[in-house]
Amino acid sequence: MQELSESFVPCADEVWRLQRGEDAECLAFRAMADQGHYRGKGGTRQGIYVVSPTGQLLASVNSLNAERVLETMQRGLEAWANLPAEQKIADSAQPGDMEPEHRWEMSYPTEGLVLVSRVRDLPETLDPAGPQATKWNQDHAWFSETEARAVMAAGPAGHRRDGDRGAWVPGTPLFPRPGETWELPREFVERLARFHLVDAVIGQALAFAPEEIVRQSLRAEVMAVEGARVHLSLQGEVLADADGVWRLGDNDWTPRRSWPRGIAWELLGEATWNTSQQSFTTFELVGLGSWWGRSQFNGRGGEDPHGCIGLVLSLAPDVPANRIAPAYIDIYDADWVVRPRDSKGLETRAELEAGIHGVL
Repeated sequence: MQELSESFVPCADEVWRLQRGEDAECLAFRAMADQGHYRGKGGTRQGIYVVSPTGQLLASVNSLNAERVLETMQRGLEAWANLPAEQKIADSAQPGDMEPEHRWEMSYPTEGLVLVSRVRDLPETLDPAGPQATKWNQDHAWFSETEARAVMAAGPAGHRRDGDRGAWVPGTPLFPRPGETWELPREFVERLARFHLVDAVIGQALAFAPEEIVRQSLRAEVMAVEGARVHLSLQGEVLADADGVWRLGDNDWTPRRSWPRGIAWELLGEATWNTSQQSFTTFELVGLGSWWGRSQFNGRGGEDPHGCIGLVLSLAPDVPANRIAPAYIDIYDADWVVRPRDSKGLETRAELEAGIHGVL
């Protein structure tokens, strides 16, 4: 990796990134990726890469075709088998060197609420018998244990306990009653609105700033109580409208121009809260929306881009595939997220609020 770094002369884009603090190894990876399937500097380098510890590219591809991906991995494995033994490990590598100092998956909220989000285009007529759009995308939404329990504590059950027994302590039982209704916590709904109710169907969307959320509401009603199971219905709406001015600071998402855009959602769902486990055992929220405008990488075009969109947020089983961090985890408004730190020890909560994040 060091040898590759020394032989690499960065182009203007890489110089800009060096000024932002990216180190030589990061640039070396970019140089390696330039030898891959795109065969050139600049632009996207996304894809699957098979690389030796010394930085040698063995195979790469960017494809949604499972057979092509499998063939690439097999080709990389064959190239690995043919490498000399000394090229299969870095000169100074120690057993612990292969462990990353930071991964966003370190923040996975084991006892919290983990949702998988699936978003897709819908025909503008919304006619289920008509031609259906095929574009779709997937992400995850994370809420800590405290944030998940705050959903129920915001209701009358939380206020009753506060009135009857003093201040409610997170983790103590809450027993909602049929017919009770309440608004979910603003922080919970705002995270969905800013980072997950976005037009990411065919690419990376831009998140919304808090002031770009014009309207947000998500209301719960207790429909039935069966033993420890509290069945809830959910209903709400979200309207986000951005004039294109970037308001989220200098970070990996900062666009290079203005992108006016917006989206309006109607939301409907159901959830089950278990009073014994003090957690959600089911959660499903369906959204029907209308989007307009576009952003840097979300694949929308035309003179007047707009359309209809659908989304389903559902409880994610705790399996490795669902431990992939949310796209916007680095700008989540959450103290519990473990963030990378540079040698100066940056990344405090105050710095996060100021829009500083990532490896500086």
